[in-house]
Amino acid sequence: MQIAAALTILKSDPAGGPQNGPDQAAVFLKAWLRHYEHQITRDHCYVISGDAPQELVDLADGCSVIRLPPGSGDTVAKRRGRVMANMVAALGQYYTHVIVGETHELLLADPAKGDLNDVLGAIDGGQVLTPIGLELIPRDLATDDLDGSARHVRIAPDLCKPCVISAPVALSRDGTLAKFKRLATPDDLFLLGLADGTRPGDAPRDGPKLSFGDGFADLRARMHATWGKHGNSGYWAFEPPVASHTYALPARFDGLF
Repeated sequence: MQIAAALTILKSDPAGGPQNGPDQAAVFLKAWLRHYEHQITRDHCYVISGDAPQELVDLADGCSVIRLPPGSGDTVAKRRGRVMANMVAALGQYYTHVIVGETHELLLADPAKGDLNDVLGAIDGGQVLTPIGLELIPRDLATDDLDGSARHVRIAPDLCKPCVISAPVALSRDGTLAKFKRLATPDDLFLLGLADGTRPGDAPRDGPKLSFGDGFADLRARMHATWGKHGNSGYWAFEPPVASHTYALPARFDGLF
């Protein structure tokens, strides 16, 4: 079997904000394509499209593009969620791991351990992987690096979610929960969320500044300690990790995105 495939769906509003229209959708898709074509090649990238403009779909040339009929109303999100789940299951017949997420979300492997194929190739199948989620801080808000050379991130609770699937599993419609009772939080994988400029409530970070990785073991431990059933839904969940620290990505991450 091939080690990894990447699966995403094109949306006209990719990150849920008023600043993220069709132009920003193209920015996110280009970043997604650039990242995964260098890590696993476009041959193993799958893009689902229902109502995306043709110029956006054209950017995915070389990937496997699945076109859905356009629709409207509340049922569209439900149908897309089912399509994504079914595609994950189908790709699981050919790949050990399926990376699933939106175009503004990139799965990073710590370059100290290799690329995605290296890191995922060392992880057994039959699991659902939930990496630590990180949000990229716009450069003009990162005040702890005087020359501006580093990329800065902070913990993103909403990105600590199941995003690497290698077992039969049902995912929630928004992809944040899975009906899988075992939690796996790999040390060398991170889900990075890209941001478009300043978001409401953002401010320069003058708070605690830690070396990359400091405190991550504690965050993962709290995820495991609070792991349990999510009501009677059949899904499993944990209390999202929260931290106010700012981290500068080490130089070894340069060029990944």
